[in-house]
Amino acid sequence: MKRLWMIVCLLLATSTQTQAGGGSFERLCDTLTGNCCDSSGCDARDNCGSWYAQTEAVFLSPLDTANSQVFSLVNTAPATTITAATSVDADEFTATPRLTLGRQFRNGWGLQARYWDLNVVDGNGFAGPFAGVGVPPSLELLGGVDSVQAYTIDVEATKCVCIRGRRMLGTFGVRHGALEHRTTQSAFGVDTGLDNFVLSAVNENAFHGTGVTYSLMGTRPLSSKCFSLYAGGRLSHLFGEGRSISNTSAIVASPFGTAASTNGAVAFDDEILTIFESQVGLQWARCLLDCRAKCFARIGFEYQYWTADDNLSTATSFAAGPAGGASVSATSADFDTHFVGLGFSTGFAW
Repeated sequence: MKRLWMIVCLLLATSTQTQAGGGSFERLCDTLTGNCCDSSGCDARDNCGSWYAQTEAVFLSPLDTANSQVFSLVNTAPATTITAATSVDADEFTATPRLTLGRQFRNGWGLQARYWDLNVVDGNGFAGPFAGVGVPPSLELLGGVDSVQAYTIDVEATKCVCIRGRRMLGTFGVRHGALEHRTTQSAFGVDTGLDNFVLSAVNENAFHGTGVTYSLMGTRPLSSKCFSLYAGGRLSHLFGEGRSISNTSAIVASPFGTAASTNGAVAFDDEILTIFESQVGLQWARCLLDCRAKCFARIGFEYQYWTADDNLSTATSFAAGPAGGASVSATSADFDTHFVGLGFSTGFAW
């Protein structure tokens, strides 16, 4: 009996020390929320091993180097040259979904899968002539459409630790992703010989590849235990093929007939696409169901930078009439693309 009492007292002392912060439970934390305990008094043991799901609405605007397209009309009598250099850049803020599903075990290790998708389309139209209003020669831009598409799929191992009250989450895994940028533009021209010109240009850049991704995310509780600051960064290196395509077309219709010129250029190359991502913002978390589950919400700033080696292509088309001619050239941009915006997310751990 005496030995039994000694064992019970030893177990009670060990349990008290663990809850006070001396045991392993204090060093573990929930993967997404970064808090083992909050103002509701949840114990670390109830939330360190859990499933979790997160849905995000990230409002991003792509800022990239726009594809270059130049339209020119040359009139022989009188000698006149009109040039219109233009570009259309999809820079609208668009809601992009990002979904995360994962499992963290009680030793701090875990697995998670993430999916993110972006699709931005921006069209620009021009109401009137660009030059020579109402009097030939004139060159009128008809408008254009620019689109940017990107997506990423991640499968990662995760590790969560607590260091001096700050929760840190590190990840390492495999990422598959793609980036596509397409621009179309057209113009209409008339010279003094009443020759009508229709000019068009198309540029396309695309990359698809697979590689590695790794990240580090940290949270720091504020004075109110329900709120904390979060910040993190992610770096990815994708290996794949980059493609650049430029196509141009010039058509002239005159009293003597019709002529057309069409040209294209394609460039392929093995590329390494590097993606840098950063996030910073405010998080709120609360335990539910007697500490058996937890909900959380976040709002913050996000920045992404996608870059690869230049892989340019250029195409030029020219059509001539009795009184002059018109040309169009198209040069594709590089892969450098910036994404900036705000993210709103909610999640649940159980």
